[in-house]
Order: sequence, then C-alpha cells, then structure tokens
Amino acid sequence: MVTCSGKSARRERVAWANTLWYKLLEYSEQAVVNRAFSQIRGFQGPLTSEWSKLQLATLLVTKESRMETSVINYTGVSRRPLKLGLSVQVFRWEQQNSAFLCTVKSWEEAAPQAVLSTPRAPPEAAWEAWLAAARAHVAARAQPCLLVLTRGQGAARREFIDCGNRVWLDLCEYQEADIARKAFSELPGFQGELTSEASKLQLASLLITKEATADVKVVNYSHLSRRAMEMQVHITIFKMDDRNVAFLTSVERVLDAGSTPSCEPEPEDQAVFPALSAEEAQQLQILEEQCRRLIQN
Repeated sequence: MVTCSGKSARRERVAWANTLWYKLLEYSEQAVVNRAFSQIRGFQGPLTSEWSKLQLATLLVTKESRMETSVINYTGVSRRPLKLGLSVQVFRWEQQNSAFLCTVKSWEEAAPQAVLSTPRAPPEAAWEAWLAAARAHVAARAQPCLLVLTRGQGAARREFIDCGNRVWLDLCEYQEADIARKAFSELPGFQGELTSEASKLQLASLLITKEATADVKVVNYSHLSRRAMEMQVHITIFKMDDRNVAFLTSVERVLDAGSTPSCEPEPEDQAVFPALSAEEAQQLQILEEQCRRLIQN
C-alpha cells in the first residue's frame, strides 16, 4: 500500500507491505516503509527502465481507477532482478489520488538483457499524408493548438513539438523556429516557478495513457513578456498499434496566474477561446481513425 502526499509536488511513500511481499523481494520493513520507490536501497537497477518508473509515477495523477503493468525490480539480499506483473488499484479522496495498492500477480527471473520488440511502422507515404492532414487541421483551428509527436521506444520514448498554429504562437509569444522539434521542457522560459511538478507529470503521462483524451491545467510562461498563464488544455491522443504516437493540445481558456483565484477574474485577466465546432470535431474523429488504420493499410 502506497500513499500520495503534497499538492504541487506530489510524492509517493510506501505505507505498508505484507509478509509475502517482504519474503519475495527480500526486504525488511525498516528498509521499505515511509520511503519512495527510488529511496528503497537496491530496489531499482540497470534493468529497471525509465519507462516503468514513469508508469508508476503517473499513478499520482492518473484518472484511471485500475492499471495493469510490469516492472523490473531487484531483491534486497540476493540482488536478483525480478520481472513483476502488477495490478494497481487507485484510491481517490477530495478529487486527488491519495493511495494505491500494488498487487504482484506474477513474477519471473528477468533476462540479463531486456529485449525490446521493434514496433511496426506505417508506410512512410501514408504517415506523411496523415501528418499533412493533421497539420492543416491545427493551422485552421481558432483555439491555440500544438501538434506533438512521440519518438523512440520503451524507456527512451519522448515527446517533441511538430508545429503550432498562429493563435498559439501569438498567445505564447514564440516563433515557429523556437518550438519546432523541442520537448515542452526545452522551450526557453516556457516553464517556471509556478509550473507544478504535477502538471509536468500529467503531460509526461500522455506518452503511456490508455485514455483517448485528457484535460489538464498547467501554468506556463509567455516567451517575451514572461507572463504566467494558467491554461485549461484539452488533449486528443492519437494511437497506432497500441502506442500513443501523437497528441493535439488545444487551449480552451487562459487566466492570468497572478489573478485572485477566489473571485471571477477580470476580462483583461482571461481569454476564452471558441469551442470546437461540429465540423472540427468530425475532422478530429477522422484523424484518430486514420491514425489507427495506418499500419493495417
């Protein structure tokens, strides 16, 4: 049983483990309780991938009530790498993930070297045609939008911005050259002291979430004036061969992050963008379906 604490900086702590877990993983209660996974001495090692760490970290912010995953951890005494099949139940309190219960459903000795299967790739011409259609959709939107692609596989999977429309560039005071091929964390001045670790984790979780859409609030900064903006963002996730290969972020509302949260902000402190039209919603559905079918075709 693991508890979650903190607001802007969410952290997990092991609250309790049963006798079978201690016996399997060869740890004592003193070495585990009140520690984060990364603080359990020898628990993670060369075969413990960054991908699996991210999957467990997203339990702090996931909207899912249950998740199935696998992770390689090391036993405390013999230092054997074990591949654990986990079933995770998430508990919420006051609209936040307050705890999760990790149950080991299966385990086996991990191979000396983890072998990653190479995901299937769509025909290059079909992928470029889909990208062209997605970029045209982004350019025509009235809401500030970014098209974000993913690259790499397994632990090395990362996001990068493909393009943004003129409305987004004007709102955030960037040029196209400033954002192309960059991760969110690489945009100069985009994240600052009011950008919470929880919001960064929510965006990182888009790489592995099973959901088709997500809604997040994040504080980012404009490039030139360094204005802190609280953005309400709707995200459409494009999937191919059970992988999240792209996502479209649409800014629905922007508030001045310095405005008083207890009252309705003044008009000059906020911007509300037009809702998605029926035609735009239909275009998005077509893009999602086309993306899913790229490998099949």
